[in-house]
Amino acid sequence: CSTHFTLTEVPEVSVIVVSEGDGALLEANLPYVLRQFQQRVEVIVVDISTSGTHAAVSTSDALKRIRQRFPQLRQTYVPVTCRNVDRRQLGYTLGIRAARAPWVAFTEPDCVPESYEWLSQMVELARGDDADVVLGYCNYDIAEGTPGVRRAAFGRLKRFLYYSRAALNGRAVGADACNVLVRRQWFMECGGFVPTLQAPYDVVSLAVDAHVASGRTALALCPESVVRRQSPADGAEFATDRELLFRADRCRSFRGRRLMWREGIADVALWGFALSLVAYAVCRALHYVPGLPAEVAAWLPYEAAYRPFWLCMDVPALLLLAAACLLPVAVFRRITDMLGVPSFGAYPLCWHLWRPWRRMALRWRCRK
Repeated sequence: CSTHFTLTEVPEVSVIVVSEGDGALLEANLPYVLRQFQQRVEVIVVDISTSGTHAAVSTSDALKRIRQRFPQLRQTYVPVTCRNVDRRQLGYTLGIRAARAPWVAFTEPDCVPESYEWLSQMVELARGDDADVVLGYCNYDIAEGTPGVRRAAFGRLKRFLYYSRAALNGRAVGADACNVLVRRQWFMECGGFVPTLQAPYDVVSLAVDAHVASGRTALALCPESVVRRQSPADGAEFATDRELLFRADRCRSFRGRRLMWREGIADVALWGFALSLVAYAVCRALHYVPGLPAEVAAWLPYEAAYRPFWLCMDVPALLLLAAACLLPVAVFRRITDMLGVPSFGAYPLCWHLWRPWRRMALRWRCRK
């Protein structure tokens, strides 16, 4: 069910898609965006392909075939000679300048809305003058993904939770360029990507972090507002993590740096808690090891025979261990149910335990 409007009508929302030789993806996924229930929607595809870009289906050829069915589709391109400005960043800017709607949504060629009410839900949250940015959720499909895709998908969920927590606290520290709605007038008045011209990627997130005023961010947390992205190859996960490291190391605001410090403290506290429980369990188990030398037993704080009053320490320790294992799983299960996406099971616990070591390994690889 495609919706059409005359050229004299002003669209309510413009969708910006930046393409670099993604003709096949546009032909497969763009009709889902063009069939949205939103009555007045235009889609602007910005072609940033260069002469060195080789693809089986070019962006121009794909858009010609799609435009025959959807006249609300528009196209522009980035000139080959664009000086030293990043082509993707310039593509976003040209798309916003060409948009006629008061609200602009960003997505990617390999993204598909989970519902035909995607834009309706996003615009509904943006009505009035209470918000300049609406944050939406986008992630990979983990149903048939590899372990690398599963790690990348959980990393994207964690990043969305960072943005959501900051937005609920009245701040904004970033956005996902695959599913975000911005007020066009606000973007033009604040100068767009001017403070982030030197950033090689994640420019939409940096612009939101640099410009959005306190309390001017809304959240879309319903299944109809979710966007699904094509699962990456196994090697694409390292590129995603490298972008996140760049985002953390060169964050332009004190709010983002404080958030990363808070996450680092949480990692240290988690490992301190885990090591404390392990040390306590080892000390309790050593009493029942047969043939324990007397010199070692003398250093242990407990007697060899089990006393009933030790239950006041063992039972709380067991309850803390159970809570530490079950709470992350239950919390993320509730979040995924709210968003209408597949659950990660017990993976959140393993991911948090291994995250500090993966960060150190990735930093070492990035330096190389």
